[in-house]
Amino acid sequence: MLRRLREILARSGVDLDGEELLDVLWLASNLPGEVAPLARRPAPAASLRQGAEQGGLQGPAQPGLDLAPDAAPRRLFPLHAAPQGKDSSRAQGASHRAYAVRAPGPQMLHSRHLTLGKALRPLRQRIPDRRHEELDVAGTVDAMAETGLPEIVTRPARSRWLSLTLLIDDGVSMVLWKSLASEIRTLMERAGAFRDVRVLGLSTRGAHAPLLSNRPFRQQGPYLPPAALRNPAGSTLVLVVSDGVGDAWWDGRMSEAAALWARRQPTAILQALPARLWANSGITTRPWHVTSVRKGGPTTAWRVTDPTLPTDLVSFDSIPIPVLEPTPASVGAWAQLVASPSATTVLPLWDIGRSITQPQHRTEPRHGPTAEAVLRFRSAASPEAYRLAAHLAAVAPITPPVMRMVQEALGPPTDIGHLVEVFLGGLMHNAATDTSDRLPQMEFFDFSDDARRILLGTLPARELLRTTRLTADRLAASVRQSPSFTAWATHPTGAAEVGAPERSFAQLEGRLLKRLGVAPPIDSPPADQPPRAPKPPEPREQARTQPSGAQQTDSTQAVPRQPPRTTPRKSAKRGAVREPYFFLSYARKDHPGELVKRFYDDLVLELRRTGADPAAQTPFRDVERLGLGDDWARELGDAVGHCRAFVALYSPAYLNSEYCGKEWTAFQNRLREYRRETEIDVPALVPVLWAPMEGELPEEIARFQYHEAGMGQDYVNHGLMHILRTDPTSQAYRAIVERVAARVRIAADRFRLPFTPGLDLGDVRGQFPVPGHRRAAAPGAAHVRVFVAAGTTNALPEGRNRLEYYGRSPLEWTPYYPPKHPTIALRAQRVIAEAGYTSSFEIVDEHLSSRLDETMTNNQTSILLVDPWAVRTPAYRNALADFDAHNRPATVVLVPYDGRDEESGGEEIWQDLSRVFWRNWRRQNDPNDPVFRIRVTRDEFDDRLAVMLTAAQNRLMEMESTTPFRLPAGPLLPPMSGLGIPASAGTPEPAKAPRPPVTEPEEPHH
Repeated sequence: MLRRLREILARSGVDLDGEELLDVLWLASNLPGEVAPLARRPAPAASLRQGAEQGGLQGPAQPGLDLAPDAAPRRLFPLHAAPQGKDSSRAQGASHRAYAVRAPGPQMLHSRHLTLGKALRPLRQRIPDRRHEELDVAGTVDAMAETGLPEIVTRPARSRWLSLTLLIDDGVSMVLWKSLASEIRTLMERAGAFRDVRVLGLSTRGAHAPLLSNRPFRQQGPYLPPAALRNPAGSTLVLVVSDGVGDAWWDGRMSEAAALWARRQPTAILQALPARLWANSGITTRPWHVTSVRKGGPTTAWRVTDPTLPTDLVSFDSIPIPVLEPTPASVGAWAQLVASPSATTVLPLWDIGRSITQPQHRTEPRHGPTAEAVLRFRSAASPEAYRLAAHLAAVAPITPPVMRMVQEALGPPTDIGHLVEVFLGGLMHNAATDTSDRLPQMEFFDFSDDARRILLGTLPARELLRTTRLTADRLAASVRQSPSFTAWATHPTGAAEVGAPERSFAQLEGRLLKRLGVAPPIDSPPADQPPRAPKPPEPREQARTQPSGAQQTDSTQAVPRQPPRTTPRKSAKRGAVREPYFFLSYARKDHPGELVKRFYDDLVLELRRTGADPAAQTPFRDVERLGLGDDWARELGDAVGHCRAFVALYSPAYLNSEYCGKEWTAFQNRLREYRRETEIDVPALVPVLWAPMEGELPEEIARFQYHEAGMGQDYVNHGLMHILRTDPTSQAYRAIVERVAARVRIAADRFRLPFTPGLDLGDVRGQFPVPGHRRAAAPGAAHVRVFVAAGTTNALPEGRNRLEYYGRSPLEWTPYYPPKHPTIALRAQRVIAEAGYTSSFEIVDEHLSSRLDETMTNNQTSILLVDPWAVRTPAYRNALADFDAHNRPATVVLVPYDGRDEESGGEEIWQDLSRVFWRNWRRQNDPNDPVFRIRVTRDEFDDRLAVMLTAAQNRLMEMESTTPFRLPAGPLLPPMSGLGIPASAGTPEPAKAPRPPVTEPEEPHH
C-alpha cells in the first residue's frame, strides 16, 4: 500500500522517502477537515496561446478566432488572508471556494542581510583549542632535521572562539516579529563567527517567568531556568530578541536574569521595536560611552561613562547591557566592542532602574462599548496608525505577514511602528481561539464588527481599492522569492471557504495566480458570484451503460465528458448524449500498452490539476488483428462522433493501421463540418509524435503539427515513447503532457463540434495506410528477443528493500544506480542496435519455454536479463528453472550486479541463483563459452553483452548449417522390385538401424 502511494506521488512530481511519507500521513490524520491543503507548486504550465503563437499543436491557422487570454477581459482572483473556520459567525452571504497557496511575504531586514553580515566580521576570530590537535608541519620538519627521527609535532587546532545562544521572546506581541527572529537566526548561522548557534524560546509572561524552552512560539515544555545559560568561561554570547512588552520586562524579573548572564559572558538585547517606541516598552535606554578592557568576557568589565558630563557628576551604577537596533551601524559597533580589548563607542544601555520604577504604559483590555474603545485608540495613536487600522479592518481576519504587506503598500510615512500601535492598541483580538481547527503556527487576528464599521467609515472606497492594487503589485514583484506565508486564493474547485471578494487583501491576475501554484479556471464565473452547480445528467444518460464483451481494434481510450464549465449547456439534445472529454487513438502494434496507459493516466491527472473534470470510465482498447465487429464499430463510432477532442499518437504503425485511419478520418470530417458552419478551424485534433516516422506525410495529415517549442529536441528526434522508456519523470516529459493537456482543454471547453450520431466506423473510408510509411519488417534472423526477469516497486522480491532499483514494470529495472542509462532495457537495446540487429523486449512468465522455442523456429537469438533477486519470486523461479533444464544454445543469460548495492553483495542471494541455474552454473564467466555471465558490472555490461550476442548468433548459424534434411510427412513408398527383401502383406514396417555401442571417451595422451 505504501509503495503504491509513493509511486503515485512520484508520478505527480512529489518524491518522498519513507520517513517523509509517514509524516505526511500523520499530518493528514491530525489536521482538521476544514483546513484546505496547500496547493503544490506545479511545473510551469503551457500557456493557452502558445500554440497559436508558435504553431504547435494548434493545427492550421484560425481566421476569426483569437485564443490569447489577453483578448478576453482581464479576470482578477481575490486573495484572502484567512479562511472561514467552522465557528465563523460573521459569514455574510454565500461563501466561496478557495485554495491554500504559499506566497512570498515581506522581509524585515530587506537588503540589510549583507551589510549586517559584514558588521559581524570582528567576531570572526579563532583561538587555539587544546581539545583538538592538528599537524604542525614546520615543527615536524624542524624536529626531523634536528633529530633525524620520524618525529611528529602537533599543536592545538584553531577554532572559533565564541558560541551563540539566541533567545527569542515568544509572547503574543512577538507574533509580529516572527519573521525578524527567523531572519536574525539565519544571519547568525551564516555569519561564520560562531562555533554553534543555539536557539531557545524565552517566556516573559506568567508568574514563573522568565523561563527558557527548546523551541520558540510553541509554549511547550520542558522549561529551563535562566541560570542554565551561565558559562563561567565567558565563551558563549547571549543575544535576546524581544520587544520588551512582556510582564517580566516591567517588574524586574528580566533585569535579574539579564544581570545573571552579563556577569558571566557577553550579553545584549536586540530590540524589535523602532527606537521611537522604546520608551513605551519595558526596555528603556540611555546612551553611554563604553570602553572594553578585554576581548569577550562579561559586560560587567566594561568602563561606562556619560558621553557628555564628567564622571564625578554622573556615574553608571547598574550592569551594562547594550540594546541594539537591527541595523549595520548598531550591530557593528557592538561587535567591535566585544571582539577588541580596548574599543570605544557610544551605545544605548538598558536603564534597568527606570524601566522598573516608571508606570506601565500597557493598556489592559476593557469590556466597554466598541465605540469608546475606538475613540480611546484614536486619541492615543498617531494619525498614520489610525489610517492603517482602517485598511487592516477592511481585509480582516488577517495574519501578521499580510499586516506587513498592507502597511508597506500604504508607504511612507507609515512604518512598522504604526503597525505596532494598531496591534497593541486594544482593537484587535486573536480569531484563532480554537487551535484545533487551524494549521500549526497559524495566527489570525480580527476586529469586532462594530469596530470594523466605525473604522471603514473613515476611508473612501477608492483608497482601499488603491491599497489592494499596490499589494498585488508587490506580490507580483516578489513572486520569485521563497514563499513564507499562507493565503487563500479564490478558485471554484478549492477545498476551503473564504468570505466575500471585498474582504480580500489583493486581486491577482491569472498568470500571477498560476505562479503561486493554482491554475486559474477557464470560463470561471466572476469573483463576486458563487459558482453554480453543473446541470445533472438526464435519466436517459444515467441509465446508459457500457457495452460488455466488446472486441478490440487498433486503439482507443475515451474519457467521458463531465463539463467543467459552471454554466449548463442550453441544448437539451446535447445534454442527453455522452460526450467523451477526449478520445485517445493509437496503434497497438509494437506499442507497449503500459506506456500508452501511463501517458493516458498522466494526461487525465494534468487535466484535473488544471481544473477540468474528465471522469474516468472503462477505456476503449483495440487490437488491430482482432478485426472490427459490427456492434463494436457502432460503439467506437459513437465515441469518435461525440468526443470533444481527439489525441492521435503518430507512429509508422499508426499510419499503416486501417482502423486508426477510420477514426482519424471520422473526426476530421467533424472538423470540416464545423469549418463550413462557422469558418473557424477548431484545434481539436491533437497529434503527438509517439515514434519516429519515415518519409513525407500527406498534406492533409502534415497540416496538424505534432511539436512546438518547449517540447525538446529529444521528442522531435525520438518521439514520446522513447522519453517514457528512458526517463518518465523528466521535466521534458512533464512539459509535453502539460502542452497536450492545455490543447485538449481549449478544444473541450471552448468549442462544441457537431455530433455524428449513429457513426459506424466500418463504413468510413480512412486516410490510412499512408504510402511510404511501411510496416516494420517481419522479425527474422536479424531480430533479437530480450526477456527480462526483475521485480517492480509494487512487488519487490522477498528480502529486497531497495525501491530505487525498480520501476512500475520489470522493463523499468535499473540495476546500476544512479543510472547512467535510465533502464537496463534501453541500454541493451542500444547495444543490440549498434550490432546491427532489431530487438523486442518481453517479461519472463510461465510461457518462457514456448516463446524460446518460437525464437528457435524463427532462427532468432534470445537474451535473458535476470535480476538475481528474481529467483525468490515463485513465478520467475519456476520459469527460469524450466529454462535451465533444456539445452538452448542460441539463448544467453546475463545477470547484472551493482557493487554499491549492499543487499546484493551477500552470498546468500547468489546461492539461491545457483540452485535455479544449477546446470548452467558451471559455465558462469567461462571465457571460452560466453553464454552465461553473472556479476556483470556497469562498466562491463556493453562489452559483455556484445560478445554474448555475437556468440549466440554464431551458434545459431552453426545450427542452421548442421540441421539434417528431413523428408516431408506422408505414406511410405512400396519397396522397389528386384530386391532380395520380400514384401510383407499389409503396411510395410521400415527396418530399424542397429544402435551403435556406447564407448567411453579415451583419456588424452600426455
